[in-house]
Amino acid sequence: EMTPAPNPKVISAIQEADAIIYSIGSLYTSVAPSLVLPGVGDAIGGSSPLNGAGPRFKILILNGSLDRETGGFSAGDFVAAIARACEQSRGVAGDAEPALWSRYVTHLIHLEGEGTPAVERHELSTHGIECVRLYGRKFSSSDPLGQGMRYDDKALVQALGAIVGKRDPREVRMRRNTAGVDG
Repeated sequence: EMTPAPNPKVISAIQEADAIIYSIGSLYTSVAPSLVLPGVGDAIGGSSPLNGAGPRFKILILNGSLDRETGGFSAGDFVAAIARACEQSRGVAGDAEPALWSRYVTHLIHLEGEGTPAVERHELSTHGIECVRLYGRKFSSSDPLGQGMRYDDKALVQALGAIVGKRDPREVRMRRNTAGVDG
């Protein structure tokens, strides 16, 4: 078996990051191959002596639809696959215990609607994963699995900012005048 080493700059960047984001994409052809590289799981999970706790925020943006790789998957299946890839990076074979999931995913952003993966909010929260539901736009295509939702860009940016505690200074803040006093 051939196992390429990751670029040391990648490991360093992960170790120095406040947050990492597992973005929308093909789980097994785009996301997992980057995670199984030696040292990546330690950098993310914080089990490296040089790293300490790893990034504080490990955010999975769940796909708004299922694809050929993930047909029938739930949010828990996505989280389990990420944890399994990170554990494989550490030399641990097999499925990752659910108790380890929050080592690699602390937050899950998701959409709700036809064609989206089911989200087991209670189960994920018992494993230390906070779920954030956003609203999006429905879409469909000629693909048999081509139904789902698309994220609203602004809502997604705001949710990410809320999770990491940073807000875009350009964001307009509005207050509702509930006292009836003109200001």
